[in-house]
Amino acid sequence: MIGALALWGLMALPERGEVVFLQRERDVNVIMVASLGGTPKKVFRNADASNPNCLHPRWTADGARIEFVAMKNGAWARWSMSPDGSDAHPIDGVPDLVSRDVRSPELEVRRGKGKQILFRVDTKTELFSMRPLADGDGVGEATLNADKSAVAFQSCQFGVGCKLMVVSGDGKTSKALATGTDPDWRPAR
Repeated sequence: MIGALALWGLMALPERGEVVFLQRERDVNVIMVASLGGTPKKVFRNADASNPNCLHPRWTADGARIEFVAMKNGAWARWSMSPDGSDAHPIDGVPDLVSRDVRSPELEVRRGKGKQILFRVDTKTELFSMRPLADGDGVGEATLNADKSAVAFQSCQFGVGCKLMVVSGDGKTSKALATGTDPDWRPAR
Protein backbone atom coordinates (compact mmCIF):
# COMPACT_ATOMS: atom_id res chain seq x y z
CA MET A 1 0.00 0.00 0.00
CA ILE A 2 1.40 3.39 -0.92
CA GLY A 3 0.63 5.95 1.75
CA ALA A 4 2.25 8.53 3.95
CA LEU A 5 2.64 8.01 7.69
CA ALA A 6 1.45 10.62 10.17
CA LEU A 7 3.88 13.47 10.66
CA TRP A 8 5.80 13.51 13.93
CA GLY A 9 4.94 17.05 14.90
CA LEU A 10 5.18 20.13 12.75
CA MET A 11 8.55 20.90 11.27
CA ALA A 12 9.93 23.32 8.77
CA LEU A 13 12.55 21.97 6.41
CA PRO A 14 14.34 24.47 4.20
CA GLU A 15 14.44 22.31 1.07
CA ARG A 16 11.40 21.37 -0.94
CA GLY A 17 12.78 18.56 -3.07
CA GLU A 18 12.05 14.96 -3.85
CA VAL A 19 13.28 11.78 -2.22
CA VAL A 20 13.37 8.54 -4.18
CA PHE A 21 13.20 5.28 -2.18
CA LEU A 22 11.99 1.67 -2.15
CA GLN A 23 8.67 0.39 -0.87
CA ARG A 24 7.46 -3.19 -0.57
CA GLU A 25 4.04 -4.22 -1.77
CA ARG A 26 4.08 -7.77 -3.11
CA ASP A 27 7.46 -6.91 -4.57
CA VAL A 28 9.78 -3.92 -4.10
CA ASN A 29 9.05 -0.81 -6.19
CA VAL A 30 10.79 2.54 -6.77
CA ILE A 31 8.78 5.36 -5.17
CA MET A 32 9.16 9.15 -5.06
CA VAL A 33 7.80 11.57 -2.43
CA ALA A 34 8.16 15.29 -1.71
CA SER A 35 10.61 15.90 1.13
CA LEU A 36 7.97 17.79 3.11
CA GLY A 37 5.48 14.93 2.85
CA GLY A 38 2.58 14.17 0.60
CA THR A 39 1.39 11.13 -1.27
CA PRO A 40 4.22 8.84 -2.39
CA LYS A 41 4.11 8.02 -6.13
CA LYS A 42 5.21 4.70 -7.62
CA VAL A 43 7.55 5.48 -10.52
CA PHE A 44 8.79 1.95 -11.36
CA ARG A 45 7.49 -1.58 -10.92
CA ASN A 46 9.73 -4.36 -12.20
CA ALA A 47 7.87 -6.94 -14.30
CA ASP A 48 10.72 -9.51 -14.38
CA ALA A 49 9.14 -12.92 -13.71
CA SER A 50 12.21 -14.38 -11.96
CA ASN A 51 12.55 -11.60 -9.33
CA PRO A 52 10.38 -8.45 -9.51
CA ASN A 53 12.40 -6.51 -6.93
CA CYS A 54 14.46 -3.32 -7.14
CA LEU A 55 17.47 -2.06 -5.18
CA HIS A 56 19.31 1.20 -4.41
CA PRO A 57 17.55 3.98 -6.32
CA ARG A 58 19.86 6.99 -6.73
CA TRP A 59 19.54 10.34 -8.45
CA THR A 60 22.14 11.13 -11.09
CA ALA A 61 24.49 13.99 -10.11
CA ASP A 62 22.47 16.48 -12.17
CA GLY A 63 19.13 15.30 -10.70
CA ALA A 64 17.73 14.64 -14.18
CA ARG A 65 17.38 10.83 -13.91
CA ILE A 66 17.06 8.03 -11.40
CA GLU A 67 19.36 5.01 -11.57
CA PHE A 68 18.67 1.77 -9.71
CA VAL A 69 19.25 -1.98 -9.78
CA ALA A 70 16.57 -4.44 -10.95
CA MET A 71 16.30 -7.86 -12.55
CA LYS A 72 16.20 -8.10 -16.34
CA ASN A 73 15.76 -11.58 -17.84
CA GLY A 74 16.82 -13.20 -14.55
CA ALA A 75 20.04 -11.17 -14.03
CA TRP A 76 20.66 -8.07 -11.93
CA ALA A 77 21.19 -4.98 -14.09
CA ARG A 78 21.63 -1.21 -13.70
CA TRP A 79 18.65 0.79 -14.92
CA SER A 80 17.98 4.45 -15.70
CA MET A 81 14.68 6.34 -15.97
CA SER A 82 13.17 9.81 -15.98
CA PRO A 83 11.81 11.04 -12.60
CA ASP A 84 8.24 10.39 -13.75
CA GLY A 85 9.12 6.73 -14.43
CA SER A 86 9.15 7.03 -18.22
CA ASP A 87 12.03 5.88 -20.41
CA ALA A 88 13.06 3.09 -17.98
CA HIS A 89 15.74 0.88 -19.53
CA PRO A 90 18.82 -1.15 -18.56
CA ILE A 91 22.17 0.65 -18.92
CA ASP A 92 25.78 -0.48 -19.03
CA GLY A 93 27.76 -1.00 -15.88
CA VAL A 94 28.04 -3.30 -12.92
CA PRO A 95 25.03 -3.12 -10.57
CA ASP A 96 25.72 -1.93 -6.99
CA LEU A 97 24.24 -4.60 -4.71
CA VAL A 98 25.74 -3.27 -1.44
CA SER A 99 23.72 -1.52 1.28
CA ARG A 100 25.45 1.23 3.24
CA ASP A 101 24.90 3.00 6.55
CA VAL A 102 25.48 6.41 4.97
CA ARG A 103 25.61 7.90 1.49
CA SER A 104 27.13 11.26 2.50
CA PRO A 105 30.66 11.58 3.96
CA GLU A 106 29.44 14.11 6.55
CA LEU A 107 27.29 11.40 8.18
CA GLU A 108 28.00 8.23 10.12
CA VAL A 109 26.07 5.68 12.17
CA ARG A 110 27.59 5.13 15.59
CA ARG A 111 26.85 2.01 17.60
CA GLY A 112 27.34 1.44 21.32
CA LYS A 113 25.63 1.05 24.69
CA GLY A 114 22.64 -0.60 23.01
CA LYS A 115 21.94 2.39 20.73
CA GLN A 116 22.44 3.42 17.15
CA ILE A 117 23.01 7.11 16.55
CA LEU A 118 22.87 8.94 13.23
CA PHE A 119 25.67 11.47 13.69
CA ARG A 120 26.71 14.47 11.61
CA VAL A 121 30.52 14.52 11.67
CA ASP A 122 31.10 18.00 10.22
CA THR A 123 28.92 19.74 12.85
CA LYS A 124 29.39 17.14 15.64
CA THR A 125 25.62 16.80 15.99
CA GLU A 126 23.52 13.78 17.03
CA LEU A 127 20.64 13.77 14.56
CA PHE A 128 18.61 10.68 15.52
CA SER A 129 19.00 7.72 17.86
CA MET A 130 17.21 4.45 18.47
CA ARG A 131 17.57 1.24 20.44
CA PRO A 132 17.57 -1.75 18.06
CA LEU A 133 15.54 -4.69 19.32
CA ALA A 134 16.77 -7.35 16.90
CA ASP A 135 19.36 -8.02 14.18
CA GLY A 136 18.54 -5.94 11.14
CA ASP A 137 17.03 -3.10 13.20
CA GLY A 138 18.54 0.33 13.02
CA VAL A 139 19.35 3.40 11.02
CA GLY A 140 20.81 3.26 7.52
CA GLU A 141 21.17 4.61 3.99
CA ALA A 142 21.41 8.20 5.27
CA THR A 143 21.82 11.01 2.73
CA LEU A 144 22.05 14.82 3.02
CA ASN A 145 19.92 17.14 0.89
CA ALA A 146 21.59 19.55 -1.54
CA ASP A 147 22.08 22.45 0.89
CA LYS A 148 22.98 20.06 3.77
CA SER A 149 20.12 21.35 5.93
CA ALA A 150 18.31 18.00 6.26
CA VAL A 151 18.94 14.24 6.12
CA ALA A 152 16.77 11.43 4.72
CA PHE A 153 17.35 7.93 6.11
CA GLN A 154 15.67 4.62 6.87
CA SER A 155 14.75 3.56 10.39
CA CYS A 156 13.90 -0.14 10.72
CA GLN A 157 12.48 -1.98 13.71
CA PHE A 158 11.56 -5.67 14.03
CA GLY A 159 7.81 -6.22 13.92
CA VAL A 160 7.16 -2.67 12.76
CA GLY A 161 9.03 -2.44 9.48
CA CYS A 162 11.02 0.41 7.99
CA LYS A 163 10.16 4.08 7.80
CA LEU A 164 11.59 6.69 5.48
CA MET A 165 12.55 9.52 7.84
CA VAL A 166 13.70 13.12 7.42
CA VAL A 167 15.54 15.02 10.16
CA SER A 168 16.68 18.64 10.16
CA GLY A 169 20.43 19.19 9.92
CA ASP A 170 20.55 20.32 13.55
CA GLY A 171 18.72 17.18 14.75
CA LYS A 172 15.95 19.17 16.44
CA THR A 173 13.00 17.99 14.35
CA SER A 174 12.16 14.81 12.47
CA LYS A 175 9.23 13.23 10.70
CA ALA A 176 8.30 10.04 8.90
CA LEU A 177 7.53 10.51 5.20
CA ALA A 178 6.40 6.99 4.29
CA THR A 179 7.05 3.32 4.82
CA GLY A 180 10.15 2.38 2.88
CA THR A 181 13.91 2.00 2.65
CA ASP A 182 16.99 3.11 0.75
CA PRO A 183 16.32 6.87 0.25
CA ASP A 184 18.24 9.31 -1.91
CA TRP A 185 17.62 13.07 -1.98
CA ARG A 186 17.41 14.79 -5.37
CA PRO A 187 20.45 17.02 -5.99
CA ALA A 188 19.96 20.75 -6.54
CA ARG A 189 19.13 21.52 -10.15
